[in-house]
Amino acid sequence: MEQRPDPDELLKHIQAEEPSRGKLKIFLGYAAGVGKTFAMLEAAHQRKTQGIDVVVGYVETHKRVETEELVEGLEILPRQQVEYQGVNLPELDVDAVLARRPAIVLVDEFAHTNAPGSRHPKRYTDVDEILDAADWHNVLSNLPDGLQTSLGEGGALLKAALEEFRARRTSRVFLEVRESNEAAIAFYGKHGFAETGRRAGYYQDPAEAAVLMEKKLGG
Repeated sequence: MEQRPDPDELLKHIQAEEPSRGKLKIFLGYAAGVGKTFAMLEAAHQRKTQGIDVVVGYVETHKRVETEELVEGLEILPRQQVEYQGVNLPELDVDAVLARRPAIVLVDEFAHTNAPGSRHPKRYTDVDEILDAADWHNVLSNLPDGLQTSLGEGGALLKAALEEFRARRTSRVFLEVRESNEAAIAFYGKHGFAETGRRAGYYQDPAEAAVLMEKKLGG
């Protein structure tokens, strides 16, 4: 009698042959300047202390001292210079990332519009190519610009963003909110974000703790 193959073993074999894809983690903020890049860099240093190969693909510090200090100690890949109307504009160098093959690459301003003549029109399409290239990397990024909460626009925008993240196989989304911003905390809680901790003295002018929140998207 012919022995039937074990379904679990077949599934493992199929999964082993399927091309794998890198994972994307997004740091999402309620408004511009709330510390998404800062949080992303902190996460990068934590991974580095664990012995994980982390590099900076593109990070914009906006000349904030605290952010510039966090960039120190991380390997920074060269930026691509795209000439436009006689001016060289710095952009993420996708080829440099693919050649370097880090375990994790940091890419700031996920929704950024690239300079005309760039490889892709949007930075998120740069990231998409990196994720598709191989199974050896993750990408940490953030989504700039605040959500407009009036007239339900915030909820609609957030839902659309989360659906896009799921489509791109993002595993988790992180954000920070001022402790006093009860409206923002409630807003994100309504959309499935859970508080994971608090960071004292995270915000300045005025000094205030940050509420750390996370939403797992699965995948």
